Amino acid sequence: MAIVMKGTGAAPCKAACPACIDIPRYIRFIAEGKTRQALDVIRAKVPFPSVLGRVCPRPCESECRRRELDEAVSICHLKRFVADFHENLWSHHLQPRPPARSSNGKNVAVIGSGPSGLTSACYLANLGYSVTVFEAMSRPGGMMAFGIPSYRLPRDVLETEIRLIPSSVMMRFGTRIESLDGLFDQGFQAVFIALGAQESIRPGIRGEDSSGVMDGLSLLRDMNLGREVRLGKKVAVIGGGNVAVDCSRSALRLGAEEVIVIYRRSRIEMPAYPEEIELALREGVNFLFLSAPKSIVPDEARLKLELIRMELGEPEAGGRKRPIPIRGSEFDVTFDNVIVAVGQRPNIPKAFRLALTPQGTIQVDPENLETSRKGVFAGGDVVSGPSSVIHAIAMGRKAAGSVDQYLGGEGLIDLVPAPPMEKTQVPYGNETIYRNRVLLSMLEKKKCVESFSEVIQGYNLNQAMEEAQRCLRCDQQVLVQVDLERCGQCYTCQMACSLSYLKACNPEKARIKIAPDEIQWKEDCVSGCSFCIQSCSRGALSLGGG
Repeated sequence: MAIVMKGTGAAPCKAACPACIDIPRYIRFIAEGKTRQALDVIRAKVPFPSVLGRVCPRPCESECRRRELDEAVSICHLKRFVADFHENLWSHHLQPRPPARSSNGKNVAVIGSGPSGLTSACYLANLGYSVTVFEAMSRPGGMMAFGIPSYRLPRDVLETEIRLIPSSVMMRFGTRIESLDGLFDQGFQAVFIALGAQESIRPGIRGEDSSGVMDGLSLLRDMNLGREVRLGKKVAVIGGGNVAVDCSRSALRLGAEEVIVIYRRSRIEMPAYPEEIELALREGVNFLFLSAPKSIVPDEARLKLELIRMELGEPEAGGRKRPIPIRGSEFDVTFDNVIVAVGQRPNIPKAFRLALTPQGTIQVDPENLETSRKGVFAGGDVVSGPSSVIHAIAMGRKAAGSVDQYLGGEGLIDLVPAPPMEKTQVPYGNETIYRNRVLLSMLEKKKCVESFSEVIQGYNLNQAMEEAQRCLRCDQQVLVQVDLERCGQCYTCQMACSLSYLKACNPEKARIKIAPDEIQWKEDCVSGCSFCIQSCSRGALSLGGG
């Protein structure tokens, strides 16, 4: 009899998270109904779990090993559940709007109150810094507040999480910073720039300034500010990113009867989140692929959009195939409005005197996010270009640690999470059964476009616990008893493994290997699966202990 370790103890989901959230740990807490402890684990790394639970692109779920069995664990919506369940609670151990540690007498300026800026401000304040956030708009949030429609991210959800930022953080709204020198003259010892990328890129076609043509960011901003936005019955949206899809779904809610998204590549190349595309289709948005605009011509009270068919050539540097116009394939479509959403870029004041990349973003040292000016750091979309909220938060975290080190600290910014949890050695018991993820309810199709109410509804406690128990716990190593005397070398365990994960009987590719004198598991073995143990009829494999 021998005791061996099954699984590597490495969780792909955690490795894929830009903010390094301990995903397996908070999922285990949820599975056991310990929701406050789960919230602690999340907030140790990010200040906006409710927001992320709604708008994160979920790189963790793309790497979830449960996908090989049936469907990925609904990691993102479990995060949302915990944060919503404990609304207005910062942490199990900290009160709402936790006061920062005693002031260390050092002042830091943050330019921009988007996800990156607010994240850095939050963690720096908790280290005792006096932080002032300068924001050009009338309220905080950046693209979270002005670039994401409320049917995806309700305003009260965002406002609640912003209120939980330490009260010592000073916010100055309606303040546009044009020079960094003035900030240092005011006594700030370090500056973090998180301006975002909020300037729309024009397509550069004839007629783009015609009446009835608007840019996507302006439309979303006006809509989120409560300004009146008038659209005709038939609307075109040019672009393939999240802004374009958000504009298309918003247009339906603003009264448009027909909305067509026009994209020059195919659907598979669209940078928009796949789930958002699916929701747009569900609500009645149409898509016209492999077509690009050539010109916009006013036609009485309407707009004639001249388009040309495209074909895909060889992949470009970014990996997507290059769109090539097909000669002689031009055609016209008439619309009431044309919304342009082909991309955005940062607008960086020249007086900042910072080195920029060829793409127009701020050049930084990737190790610490410091710019070409001493004491000036930058992060978020102003460095990366348009990206996701989670990537902006991750850069805000990194910047906070770098600023702390620059000003003499250790760069340790994490809050203390919940008490340690012992690693269990026995599976929950039913997570290895084929179980699709617990479905989320959604508003009826008709009701979706009648208002800006949130479309996707969250889990309740029972649903969340059930979904969390689907986790295979790849972060743990399972002790397995191996009795070679009982092993008949029937290879049933190998067949069960290959059938479960490859959906085909190919024992050679199974993660368990049977040899005359030993049984081995490959490095990528999923520890919590235990299909090999369950399939062994001779008792040669069993969960070990000790």
